[in-house]
Amino acid sequence: MQQKEKSRQETKNSRIEPRVITKYFAEDGRPYNINTAKIEFNLKEDILDDHDVYILDVAVYKHMDTALIKCDIQVNYVRVTLKGKVFQLALPDEVQADASHVKRSLTTGHLLITMPKNK
Repeated sequence: MQQKEKSRQETKNSRIEPRVITKYFAEDGRPYNINTAKIEFNLKEDILDDHDVYILDVAVYKHMDTALIKCDIQVNYVRVTLKGKVFQLALPDEVQADASHVKRSLTTGHLLITMPKNK
């Protein structure tokens, strides 16, 4: 009887898979490009109000609640978390994180992130 319980616990413990810890940065501090959400995006460089800016268009699902979206803009990368899935993009140049802004399109649901470059 005890052997049956022991074998059940062993098989139960062997089925539990260890969680994979996602690394966001390389050893030297460089941010990785991560797209676990598998969403489409488009990064383009533009001039707005005499400032060079990066415009990132993230194709968020149209019917996803805005409360499930978190956006973090840093000097050298941008991270968008969608329902626990991470999209992180390393930027080619430094940006002004405090002057950046995020807007969600009402018609398509896309996320438009505008980030002015540092001078």
